[in-house]
Amino acid sequence: MLFIYILILLLIKISKEAIEYEDFPLNKEFDKIDIAETNTSIIFFGNIVSYFKIRNNLNHNFTYSNLRKYIFDFNEMNFNIIDDNYNLTINRCIACDKNHSEYINCLNLCIDEYSVGYSEHLYLRLIYLPVIFVFSGIIICLYGRTHYIFSMFFEFIWLFYFLIMDTCQLYGSFDNSVYPSYILGAAFITSCMVSFFGKLGEKNIKVFEAFKIIKGCIIGFFLIKIIFYYVSIYSPINNAVYGAFLFIFLIFGGITEFLLKYKYKTDKLLFMVSSVLSGSVFISRGIGYIVGGYFSDSLTSHYKLEYKDEAKSRMTFFFVLNILLIVCALIFQIIDIKINLLEDSLDRQNSVASSNYSGANRKVTNPNKDINASDNDLSFTGKSMSLKENFSASSNKNPLVNQNDDNEDINDQDD
Repeated sequence: MLFIYILILLLIKISKEAIEYEDFPLNKEFDKIDIAETNTSIIFFGNIVSYFKIRNNLNHNFTYSNLRKYIFDFNEMNFNIIDDNYNLTINRCIACDKNHSEYINCLNLCIDEYSVGYSEHLYLRLIYLPVIFVFSGIIICLYGRTHYIFSMFFEFIWLFYFLIMDTCQLYGSFDNSVYPSYILGAAFITSCMVSFFGKLGEKNIKVFEAFKIIKGCIIGFFLIKIIFYYVSIYSPINNAVYGAFLFIFLIFGGITEFLLKYKYKTDKLLFMVSSVLSGSVFISRGIGYIVGGYFSDSLTSHYKLEYKDEAKSRMTFFFVLNILLIVCALIFQIIDIKINLLEDSLDRQNSVASSNYSGANRKVTNPNKDINASDNDLSFTGKSMSLKENFSASSNKNPLVNQNDDNEDINDQDD
């Protein structure tokens, strides 16, 4: 728990440190521009994971020659175009309804619709958070089976935050980062409570069973997220299907653990599978947030976005990396289990051997005592016997002496 408290202080500190648009990782493979209809363009910024629908009221066709020259201001909700030919500020179209009287006074370029993938965006802006998740993912992949409280802390943050954010982004969007920040904070606090709940489970079997059901839900969630995240880059998934399967797999994982606990000892298997899935996601996604190679699967499904071959190739690399991490973590933990079982077996053998050795010592000592006692008895008996013989001999000797005396008296009488 001390480690969790330290993380609380660390996250409070880094939450005050955010990077600006131009400092985001290069993610240009995911940039895209589509002409949706007359005088309307769809722009997706890959590095800030943001979708814009821009209306063009200029007298000529406006070309977006270099997306790297677009700087979005999240506070003012506009972005600047800085190019060799243009230096414009595109604002949000608050009063740009065609039925509105001020329509003719709108800017020549304005934002009709926008949506930010805050589920990924906050992890990008909090510059140390991806590093923490990569480091934690390595520990979880290797030792999450035994350090299940540590694993649960990070797993539940991820589950709570992405479950709510993905559900909201599949069917809508946030106007700013205030509510996503609250959701991330709520995920952090709830995760601390669940971790403490798991710690209490070490002394209460019913609490521990409930803790394991939560672990089963985590397995279901991470499994479907891995599948849908990498499928979405090739083909957008229907919103209803995506949202339904998130909750179906979440509930299915918990029910499966609830049913299996009466038949099998699933503790080691449960914690191993949970740590392998979550740890691999933390590492692969964290690396993507640091060096580039990320996108929003919920925004992709919501707006039916299609990406270039370069983006698909980049995500294929991270998919292979994720699979390799799962396989390597499984192999490591299985070997670790065998080593622990072997050590436990040797300890039991040594314990049995030492107990047998002490028992043998006790058995050998008692016969010696009996033998010594019998020897003492024999010696005592021997002494007694010798005394009896001496006594009998002495008693026999006296009569002989008396007999001789009588004979001598007889002889004297004869004389």
